[in-house]
Amino acid sequence: MYASVAVQQRLRLFREGLATRLASESDIDVVGVVRTPEELVALCHAQRPDVAVVDADADEGQVARLARSLRSADPSVRLIGVVARGLVTPTTIAAPRSELNAVVSHADGVAEILRAIHRETWRARPAPARRFRTGRHHNLTDREAGVLHLVGAGCTSREISDRLDISAKTVENHKQRAFRKLGVQNRAHAVAVVVGVEGQGLAFPIDRAAG
Repeated sequence: MYASVAVQQRLRLFREGLATRLASESDIDVVGVVRTPEELVALCHAQRPDVAVVDADADEGQVARLARSLRSADPSVRLIGVVARGLVTPTTIAAPRSELNAVVSHADGVAEILRAIHRETWRARPAPARRFRTGRHHNLTDREAGVLHLVGAGCTSREISDRLDISAKTVENHKQRAFRKLGVQNRAHAVAVVVGVEGQGLAFPIDRAAG
């Protein structure tokens, strides 16, 4: 899923290197790179990025104030804090860092920042629940249909887990039950069924509230 991203970091080498790496991804557009929290607030107000990657090594009170200021400028922005000290643990994200949507350690590298960006972008754009109409091939629950739709869209089990806020194991259970009901054996066959069903005008829901 495409994401627009703003980067704030006080260290020039870090922010420029991170921005360059993020911009090399085909599904990420870096809309601005700034040094200070104040500049980031102005950038988010002007550009409305999906995600802001912020320097979270400041005093925790300052991090909390930055989070509130950013959401005041753009309530929909997802905030990913980057910390330098040690590995991220549950205590790392204690309040007020809990006001961030995610916290990543320098030790985890850019790959973890990318995963956080993709995860938060999914969560920022929940698809509206749509009414599910059963067809001649179907006896699916809404949740099974939603999982199958995302399988057909090419999502991995982990991506579906993040999108629907359920565990990867639960995703697999829903997927296997849907496969059995549809009489398919693998992902490719499921995609063919999804394409055929949607061609008949049937809606597959994506509903977080479903079981």
